[in-house]
Amino acid sequence: MAGRRSVHSFVAALGAVCLAVLLWAAFASRGASVRPDELGFLLNGWVLTGHNEAIFGADFRSFYTAGYGLITALAAVVGRGIDAQYRISLLANIALVGATVAALARLGFRHLSLSRRTSRTIAIVVALAPAVAANSLFAWSETVNRFAFVAVALLAYEHVARPRVATSVMLGAGSSFMVIAHGRFTLMPVVAIALVAAVALIGRSPSARRAQLIGLAGIAATIVAYLVFSRINVSLRRELYPAAGGKEGRMVDKLLDGSNLPSLGRSAAGQLWYVLATSFGLVAVGFVMNVRAIALGIRRFRNLQWLAPGFVLAGAASVALASFLQLLRVIRPDHLVYGRYLEAVSPVFVMLGLAAVSTGSRVARRAWVWGIVATIAAIAVLTVAAGRDELRAMISAGGFFAIPNAIALDWALKLTKPAGYASLTIVFVALSFVLLAVSRRSTHALLAVLATLSLAFTAFTAARTVVPYRDYFDDITLDDSVKELVNSDGRQTTIIFDSGGLGGQTYFDYRYLLHPIQVERDDVHWMDRGPLRCVIGAEDRAPEDAGWEIFAHENDGASRGKQKRGNIVLWKRTGVDSC
Repeated sequence: MAGRRSVHSFVAALGAVCLAVLLWAAFASRGASVRPDELGFLLNGWVLTGHNEAIFGADFRSFYTAGYGLITALAAVVGRGIDAQYRISLLANIALVGATVAALARLGFRHLSLSRRTSRTIAIVVALAPAVAANSLFAWSETVNRFAFVAVALLAYEHVARPRVATSVMLGAGSSFMVIAHGRFTLMPVVAIALVAAVALIGRSPSARRAQLIGLAGIAATIVAYLVFSRINVSLRRELYPAAGGKEGRMVDKLLDGSNLPSLGRSAAGQLWYVLATSFGLVAVGFVMNVRAIALGIRRFRNLQWLAPGFVLAGAASVALASFLQLLRVIRPDHLVYGRYLEAVSPVFVMLGLAAVSTGSRVARRAWVWGIVATIAAIAVLTVAAGRDELRAMISAGGFFAIPNAIALDWALKLTKPAGYASLTIVFVALSFVLLAVSRRSTHALLAVLATLSLAFTAFTAARTVVPYRDYFDDITLDDSVKELVNSDGRQTTIIFDSGGLGGQTYFDYRYLLHPIQVERDDVHWMDRGPLRCVIGAEDRAPEDAGWEIFAHENDGASRGKQKRGNIVLWKRTGVDSC
């Protein structure tokens, strides 16, 4: 008993250390570096608070939905500047990690037959993983997405156990909110309506009329919330992303196009490999236990307990399908093993898996072995389908691997460089078997070892990847030169970024660093507008009309990866003293 208590205390202490690491990284980071994603979500907050922001460009097709913008909007009001807004958003993310722990702990205690202390310990272990903790160090929607899925899963269990108006309404509204959190959750309102309707229609209730009213309340809340949130999304798209199209329609078209089946299979195999490998096979355990709960419950159809795991399975399946369809086209190595989308749902399955293992379930242990086998099978499918190790080939060719999209691979990529399918699979499968062996001796030892590994990986990513990745902001100097020429009210100033002479990625950095100065992206040789005063452009490409001089050069050392900035200059119209 004393040993168990010490494990609980040990894991809690690791949780406190993780909190300290995240707080340090949030304040050590120089700015929003995942471009344009983080910038888009931050600017969403300014638009939602009533500010006018320049559109990203007439050819910008992406759309960053409004859900996370509700957080960045509050951060904008409190921070009053984009840098403060950014850091407050990270603090909100860290708080949401804590909320995710609380929701998982309640799920385990109330619905997975765990003691309160064990449930809390397992929830902390789940949250220590890079997919949860390290992912919170970016000002984007993933932390909200993850919490939202855990929260609606908990509400589904609560509603099935005790149908009430409150749980029905919150489940419906929460599922509708997820649509504006990210497009991958498009079908969640449908899944929620199906659940509350099923509880109302087939449940045993002393009052059929009351059950129907509860169901109708949930359905109404889902529809109303969906309409309200969709309106916010439409308004935001009109203001900041007028060229963006709806992903939902494109995904349907992709699904109906039979020629996409090979790419769909590749996408599914890569993403499933990622969540299986980086969870050490525990996602498979949770999946098996979830399906088993559904199967056992259906045998007693009028017993509604199977509906909650059914909701989790249907919701996760809808997210997975959307994720597979979204990554049909591969242009970077991280697209081959993209994990970010499925990481929104994987913590629930890891929680289910660890809960089953901790109770000594033989089914769970067998499922764990098969989960490890499935990890190997998934990567075998990828390799055979491509006829080679595409990951190693693309990385060796200098392909940019966007770590945030597969954040749990960060430490392994650095360990196995140049990384490939085989090397990464060997590392994760070996660790999976070690953890399985530890679990056979002691489930509490398993939690301690898994927590230690997860914290180590998260701390590595924070210290060696996230913070250093943003240091290049210190080398950029042209933003200071622009500010020299701007009047006190920067929001009233607009300058042009010459898209005809400079790459688009650089634009997002200057737009962040110069905010609230409005930076519009356009080709100065083709644009039709009034007289310009200031242009950020290439040294060898002056604005077409006469009368321009170079006011300042970008620092030659201001580079990011292969992108050099020594040829970037600030053009100023001759004779003017401000922008």
